[in-house]
Amino acid sequence: MSLPEYSLKNRKVVWFFLFVLLAGGALGFVTLGKKEDSVFVIKSASLVCSYPGATPLEVEQLVTEPIEREVQSMRLVHKITSESYYGLSKILVELDPATRASEIPQLWDELRRKVLNIQPRLPAGASPVTVATSTVSITACRSTGVSPGRSCATGHSGSRRRS
Repeated sequence: MSLPEYSLKNRKVVWFFLFVLLAGGALGFVTLGKKEDSVFVIKSASLVCSYPGATPLEVEQLVTEPIEREVQSMRLVHKITSESYYGLSKILVELDPATRASEIPQLWDELRRKVLNIQPRLPAGASPVTVATSTVSITACRSTGVSPGRSCATGHSGSRRRS
């Protein structure tokens, strides 16, 4: 006897299985955990330092590289991307993707301490290094809107990459 033939002869059994499947699906949907506006953590920090009047090579040698060396000694750093311009150094520090959200504030504090440690060794005309970190929620992106040319979580790609 084939399945279609059996189901036509035993309608009560088919209706029972259909009811069990629908009830299980409804129960699963109702008990499913929901988090409407979940928070996700941006695991990158931006460091910016200006050194007016310096060429990109001077900025790289005197500002960018010392900062990178200091930051590389941090734990859980996944990637460091830097860009050196006329009078300006930009460094993007990305943490390991497996880093727990609870550890991130400590890591950013460690980064700020390392930046403060390196500051006296930078050239006399260099500005204090600015460290920018953030935690973004989906709600913040959705409610503030995103204007053309800007995004809620921006990423940088640079000319030099170090892992």
